[in-house]
Amino acid sequence: PHQVFAVAMLGGLGALLGLIATAALGMGLYTAIDRLFEWRKRRCDQRQQRELLTALDTCRAIDALPAHDPRKPR
Repeated sequence: PHQVFAVAMLGGLGALLGLIATAALGMGLYTAIDRLFEWRKRRCDQRQQRELLTALDTCRAIDALPAHDPRKPR
């Protein structure tokens, strides 16, 4: 009877450790995916910021061009 109880205890302990390991791996995977999405969003935000700065530079360059005087031919 004691052997059966010991085997049952070891089986239960093994199952509990398995559940804990699975939960830890799940949390690790969740954290990794979360960091990946944060990195992707940061990279997208940086790209959008670069595009906006390029557009502003283009607008400033166009504004800096001399205006055409309609009274003078080109």
